[in-house]
Amino acid sequence: MSFPDYFGCNWQALDECINDLDWIKENEYLLIVNNAHYILNSPFVILKEQLFSSFIELLENAKLEWENGRNFDDFPTLPTHFNIVFVTRESEEKFLLKLKKK
Repeated sequence: MSFPDYFGCNWQALDECINDLDWIKENEYLLIVNNAHYILNSPFVILKEQLFSSFIELLENAKLEWENGRNFDDFPTLPTHFNIVFVTRESEEKFLLKLKKK
């Protein structure tokens, strides 16, 4: 996503950057998550569940924020289309089933 230099490579930084996108300046956004099945490929089962849930929750919240519009301080944003597409291998039914449960 060409995050700015100040991106901190953690959940909070991802949340802040994905809800800002000031450096892109478009009228609508399409986020494509390539190789989405890798989210479920952690060798640690507990981490795998937490990682998936955290990532999906973050994206759901970002979509709602963009679609509803925001009024942060002096920087209001109008409702903006924000769509997400997950690209995964056809054989990764596990990912698709997990996503449907969410």
